[in-house]
Amino acid sequence: MSYFGECESQVMSRIEKVESGKDKAVTYKYQMERYKLSIDQQFYFEAIVIAYAMLEDRLLAFLHYAGVIDRRTEGNQAEDRIYVSTQAQKQIKALLKRKTDDKIYLDTISIKIKTIKKLMSLPEENNDPYLNSVRAQIDKTINRKDFNALLQKLSTWLNPRNQIIHALMGKRTEAVLKIQAGIAEEGYQLGRALDGFVSKLKAGNKDGIRILEKEGV
Repeated sequence: MSYFGECESQVMSRIEKVESGKDKAVTYKYQMERYKLSIDQQFYFEAIVIAYAMLEDRLLAFLHYAGVIDRRTEGNQAEDRIYVSTQAQKQIKALLKRKTDDKIYLDTISIKIKTIKKLMSLPEENNDPYLNSVRAQIDKTINRKDFNALLQKLSTWLNPRNQIIHALMGKRTEAVLKIQAGIAEEGYQLGRALDGFVSKLKAGNKDGIRILEKEGV
């Protein structure tokens, strides 16, 4: 097989997912060590990639504890697509102003952030058991002002990160070199802060908000 044939077969292979909390802990430990090594060795691109992956994962965790997705079931992440859980489909479609027959995938970081922002601005009375439960859990565990400020910092951070990752060859090298270390370090700090909010949302809610299960559906 040629070199390019070997590369193609590897690229087309599906990478195994973590299967348990233990697997997740091992993955995080390894990647955080890689992050620190990358910073020490000034391999800032790798550090940026790891920081971004941590942010994506923590946003996904937030959506899990908010009941928007259910990471316990393979069906909500089949073929690496991230689906909205059954209990939240109608509500999330309405919040995102999607048509009722649209399929919603939460694959990108932008749609994750947009969905979370909508949940953070839910009205006090919305006449929906699921959304009421989400708002109640947020009210009990999260400082909205601080969390919304963090989401704004994250959105701002994504702009230079995206320019480097998606348009590197169109940017002046000296300009990239000037900011890449700061982007890598800020991304990591944002990930740490986001993880703190996720831990708070998880309090008394380790399986996430599950209205249908409570109703026996």
